[in-house]
Amino acid sequence: MDFDVVTIVGEGKPSLYSRLGDLIVEIQRLVQNPVAVITNGALLCEPDVRDELMNADIVLPTLDAFDSESFKRINRPHTSLVFKDVYKGLVEFSHAYKGELWIEVMIMDGINDDLESLGKIKELLEDVTYSRVYINTPVRPPAESWVRQSSSDSI
Repeated sequence: MDFDVVTIVGEGKPSLYSRLGDLIVEIQRLVQNPVAVITNGALLCEPDVRDELMNADIVLPTLDAFDSESFKRINRPHTSLVFKDVYKGLVEFSHAYKGELWIEVMIMDGINDDLESLGKIKELLEDVTYSRVYINTPVRPPAESWVRQSSSDSI
């Protein structure tokens, strides 16, 4: 069977699995291909979660908000999550992590696709050590009806 990467994803929250680090290591024992974890990054503020991800070859968290208000609007986080803490966790993880960190930025029409918003995200990325940035826009039906695909005319 040919494949490039084993990807662990759980609707953005594979980091909820308390033994994620063990899972990554066991998969690596079975295959020669890289193991990637796709996460919304919300729990990177937790040191235990950062530790669990350290053995992954690729980690792909999302950074599409730039402050508390945009974080609440875009990500609809649990009330216990604070944007500054989540962002700080991403920065700390990025400085300690030795694998490839690929950042996903999901831009949405009228929400975070204007030059000011994109500039704020770019500014936040200056403190993050990463390998790649992927800019995406929704192409499948979103969970919320008010989310619209960004167009090239927006920016």
